[in-house]
This record gives sequence, C-alpha cells and structure tokens, in this order.
Amino acid sequence: MQSEPSAGNSSQGMTAYWWSARQVAEKTIIAAGVADKISRQRKPDGSNKRVMLVMRGRQLVTQMSDVFTHAKLRHTVLMHDSGHRFEPDESIIICSKDTLESRLSTSLQLRDLSVDYVIVDEADIATSAKWLEILSRAERRIGFTATPITGSGKGLGNYYDTMIHVASVSDLISQGRLVGVPDGKVYSPYNPDLKGISISGGDYSSKLLSPRMNTPELIGDLVTEWQKHGEKRPTLICCVDKQHTRDTCERF
Repeated sequence: MQSEPSAGNSSQGMTAYWWSARQVAEKTIIAAGVADKISRQRKPDGSNKRVMLVMRGRQLVTQMSDVFTHAKLRHTVLMHDSGHRFEPDESIIICSKDTLESRLSTSLQLRDLSVDYVIVDEADIATSAKWLEILSRAERRIGFTATPITGSGKGLGNYYDTMIHVASVSDLISQGRLVGVPDGKVYSPYNPDLKGISISGGDYSSKLLSPRMNTPELIGDLVTEWQKHGEKRPTLICCVDKQHTRDTCERF
C-alpha cells in the first residue's frame, strides 16, 4: 500500500494529490506517515517543511493525534478545549477545521501561519469556499477520502491533480482486511420497489426510502433468510433510519 505521488499542475498553480483509501484507520495511518515524511524534508533555508492536517469533528482530530502520539511523532493540536497546548512553530499541526476557521480572523498567530502542505481528511466534502480558503494556505495540498466524488456525484478533478488509489476491494479481500462473498452466498428473495425515489447527497433520500424498506414483508424475509443462511454468525445489518432500525431489532 505504499505509493509515491507524481507531480501535477493545477490551474491554480498548486500541486495537489489525493489518496482514495477505504478504511478510516488506513487513511489515518497513511496520513500520519505522509505528514511525518514531509516534516523531515529540509527547505533551502535549512528549516524543516511544515504540514497542517485539517479535519472536521472532534473525534477525527483526536483519532489523528492519538496515532501520532502512539508513533511518538511530535505534533501540536489546534482544537477548542482539546487539552493540548497549541505550539504554532511545530512542523506538524493537527487542526479542527471549525476552530481554525473561527480563529483565522482574530488570531495574528494563525493569520501569519505558513505551511508547505495542507492535508485534509474527507476530501470529498472539503470543497466549499471556506474549505478552499484553508487549503490555499499552502502551495501543495493532499486529500484523503474513501469516496472520491462530491455529494452531487462530481469528481474531484477541479481540486486535485493526481489520484493515488491505495487498494481495491479485491486487494483488501485478498489481504484478509475485508470479508469476501463466496459464490452462491448472496440471497435476495425480495426486491423492494425503488422507483420514483429521489437522490439526495449522492444516495437515495432516506425520508422516501424508509417506507419502502421498512415493511413487514421485507423485514420478515430478512429474519427468515438469516435463520436459514446466517449460520448463527455475528451479523451487521444496515438500516435506513432510526425507526427502521428499531423495527428490525424488534422483529429479530
């Protein structure tokens, strides 16, 4: 799963890459490795290159920081009430997008912050004007995502030059990281009618989909088929919404 990006030239004069990786832990570990490698590179003035990792959500920021801490990699964290003291001179900065955005206009320390690379997690949703303002703080950007398309179904070619595909589904199955589906092991006795259901955010509208999926016939078939073929194995069932989840649990 090791890849080296080849340089591309964006219309904005920025070199940008994105990694398509399918697992959260996988993305986090690869991002940490890339950031560490960048921070070890020297600039002409003898100083180390600097990289800022930006993500949205406390959980993702904490998870990224925990990976760096476990690997004994020096870094600093910018996030409200994080328990970390922010050190703007560190070579690796892990940021909450919301905290960074709220403080850019009020903090001289952040306003003058200079980095060589910006790394963003969930690159498929980091396409708004506010996100692009943050990404433009460095000459080079790297994005990570498991779904390299926007919610409207468009690609990311307007934001990145080069795509690095970390691993395919078949690769992950052969490595034992995903469970394969043997021949003859797919059962679908009931096909719900999905005609007329609109697409929202790149997926079926959950408001319209739930009544089609949450029916006694479909849930009953689910329980019956699991009893026949589930082999009493631990099973993950994906439902449309909370009510669908509750009704499925009650039926089991």
